[in-house]
Amino acid sequence: MKWVVDPEHSSAGFSVRYLLFATVNGRFKRLGGVVYFDPADLGHSSVEMKIDVRSIDTGNQERDNDLCSPAFFDAERHPAITFKSLHVEAKGSNRARITGNLIIRGIAHSADFEFAYSYSAGGSGAGGRSLDFRAQTVINREAYGMLMDKDLEAFNALVGKDVRITLDVRLVSEKEAA
Repeated sequence: MKWVVDPEHSSAGFSVRYLLFATVNGRFKRLGGVVYFDPADLGHSSVEMKIDVRSIDTGNQERDNDLCSPAFFDAERHPAITFKSLHVEAKGSNRARITGNLIIRGIAHSADFEFAYSYSAGGSGAGGRSLDFRAQTVINREAYGMLMDKDLEAFNALVGKDVRITLDVRLVSEKEAA
């Protein structure tokens, strides 16, 4: 069945260590995508997601501007983060792993998202069906070309290399989204 992202009930978040002890949490306010999903046949499921980099929100406008700069996301040249699945594998009741290509700053790497899902026959909007899922992965920001000043980076004193990504997504059937 074809599902589309309900942007009003979905978010893409991230967290990263900052100054060794603190954690910066942020989110992207605009995302979309299409999912073909059949819990009875996960092997034929697929996911395509797109996140608007300029919709970043960490609660600090100066930091958001820095994150959109060429040192990090380079939003001017690469306005979107995309993910396209290659394989979906069941991992237990209502749990699975999605493997696919995650593209940030025009750089593609394989990523595995562990996810859990639930189905509702009376979900979003005017009582339609919905599918909710939470997917998580950890990436190395340096693999995507997000590098800071080399003198500071040598000590990894400002921003951690590992970034946790969390997607909380509500999907509605394509028919009900129209």
